[in-house]
Amino acid sequence: MSTALLIRPSAGTAPPQVRPEQVPAATGPDINRLSCERGWSRARLVLELRRAATAGRATLPGDESLKRMIRQWANGQRGLSPLYADLLTAVFGVRFEPSASLNGCPVCGTAPGAPGSCTRVGHR
Repeated sequence: MSTALLIRPSAGTAPPQVRPEQVPAATGPDINRLSCERGWSRARLVLELRRAATAGRATLPGDESLKRMIRQWANGQRGLSPLYADLLTAVFGVRFEPSASLNGCPVCGTAPGAPGSCTRVGHR
């Protein structure tokens, strides 16, 4: 028979605190998992992004463009801009960080010269 030793914290001991910067940031490919955990469709995620954008006074593209962007983030084909990293953080309550390799448009995240590159005024 094997005996296991259980170590229990003493009565007055608080659990160790984890600082937000110690928790790995979520990435684009986490979007599908996080949506699934909440039972959200893409349409629901678009709605939640719009709510967060309205609260932050940001303007988002049309639904089809936003769905395409979500698909590209989830498939790792597009980096997260600071704007969308902030919106996804607000929507999911999980920290998202902008893509470190984002060299394209700082608003929408498209890389220069990539298919579907940003051509909007005020974007790169």
